[in-house]
Amino acid sequence: MSELLEDWIRFHAGGQYRRHEHSFDRYEKAIEFADTLLKESAITVPIADPVRPEEYILLEIRSLDLPPVAFLFRVDSIHEDGIRLVWLPRRNTDKPILLAFRAGAQAAVRHGLTGQAQTGPSPEWVAAVLHRHAQRNRMNPFEALDLHWTAVGDEPQEAYHRLHPLYSSGTEFTAADLVLQAKAQAVAKKIQEAYEALDTPEKRSRQRMRWGDLHQLGSATIVLTQRLAAARRTGDTQAEARLQTALEELERTGALFASEKLAGKKKTDSS
Repeated sequence: MSELLEDWIRFHAGGQYRRHEHSFDRYEKAIEFADTLLKESAITVPIADPVRPEEYILLEIRSLDLPPVAFLFRVDSIHEDGIRLVWLPRRNTDKPILLAFRAGAQAAVRHGLTGQAQTGPSPEWVAAVLHRHAQRNRMNPFEALDLHWTAVGDEPQEAYHRLHPLYSSGTEFTAADLVLQAKAQAVAKKIQEAYEALDTPEKRSRQRMRWGDLHQLGSATIVLTQRLAAARRTGDTQAEARLQTALEELERTGALFASEKLAGKKKTDSS
């Protein structure tokens, strides 16, 4: 289970839930299940174990050779034909995962597959590609690298090396995945461009001037100063050097912000 899903379960269920598996022996049944869940945000499934209304169920859904997916549900009501579960989807995450699961089943049906070993991208990866591709033109360079605008030092480089390989390589595509492959390449390009916009302190300062809430720059500087003092007290020389560099970078951004603000004021006064 991913850390994000664990966090979601803790948020809703306090970590208290039952785990169940629901399997389909035909891809068509998996498609029907996904369509119903997308339309009604609820589903009725047979569960042999006794459950109570308002309990939480982590339902793992499988269909032949498709990668399994798991979603959190709440028990709504109990009937003779099964347990009605209300879906508690994570925003921007679970619906794309379910759509990817359904797309995999639909592709299997189109190609006449019946459960032989298959390769291809996982639903989680597909969901990440679809989300990043849809948002890429709205993302500034910091957001494209999953960074806060106060990110300094090696943080952009570390983020680049973590993210870029996920979308530029390492996935086996079939002919039916060409559109998805193109979207993944567009995401990788956006990550590359974001890193190139943030790979020096000077570039990061300019990007902060454009995208950051520089009225919060003082607060960020105070936090770094406190962390630097703590590193000095504990004798952590590596952390001290890293934090000192980060603090100097933010201070340079602050000086640039003040200089341009003053220049703008002078221009306004002269006009």
